[in-house]
Amino acid sequence: PYIYKYFEQFSDPPTELHRHYLVWMDFHSYLVEKFNFSPILFLVASKDRGKTPTLKALAYSAYRGIFTETFREPNLIRWSSDYKASLFFDVRDFPKKVEKAGSEDLIYGRAERGVTSSRVLFPEKGAFKDMVEFEVFGVTGATSNVMVDAITEARCIVFNMPFSRKVFTTEPTKDLGLVIREKLTAFRLAHFNTSFIDITKEKIGKLENYLRGYHQMVKTIFPSYEKTFLKFKTLAENQKKEENTIKIFDMYDV
Repeated sequence: PYIYKYFEQFSDPPTELHRHYLVWMDFHSYLVEKFNFSPILFLVASKDRGKTPTLKALAYSAYRGIFTETFREPNLIRWSSDYKASLFFDVRDFPKKVEKAGSEDLIYGRAERGVTSSRVLFPEKGAFKDMVEFEVFGVTGATSNVMVDAITEARCIVFNMPFSRKVFTTEPTKDLGLVIREKLTAFRLAHFNTSFIDITKEKIGKLENYLRGYHQMVKTIFPSYEKTFLKFKTLAENQKKEENTIKIFDMYDV
């Protein structure tokens, strides 16, 4: 409840279920070692819809959260591979920025454990010794005024941020997030060795893979919220079906 109330201060997401997802994402970041998938949170809308405050609030409460606009390769590699950080990107045109920086593998590979990115760092050493591989898996969020393509969207949980008439007077800061980080650090220590309840995969598709770890966490540690999680999962599934239908109509110019 305290983390839910924390997020209430900064913005109105599409539904209350989406705010619950922000809470679960925070918990997920502190137990990320237990997950094989980490869907990218993608906040998309025109200006003044609360995208940036939402992302900032998440960055300032998540495990080793970094709020940034940079896509510089050295930074991304060090943050991902060395610091194991949760990364949150606040930019106007996220897809274009990623493509321009040539950092697709470093960003989109974060959604699935085991995906590595390679860079030739020591060409003078010759074959098999000149290349270094980096683990890039980690919690990721982004804002944008422009939607990502269909392939990228499959790796994302998309929040289409609505217009809100509510006036939010509190700005997310690192100091406000400190109390949350302290509580979540204690949560991490308490549950780091907790084994998640196994859940059988019942459906095909990436979303089933990406949300399975979340479901296991909720069922194991927050069982009273399992029904709430399943409602959010159904909502996310329906949203993806609608988006896929629209894309098919667009393809045939209907």
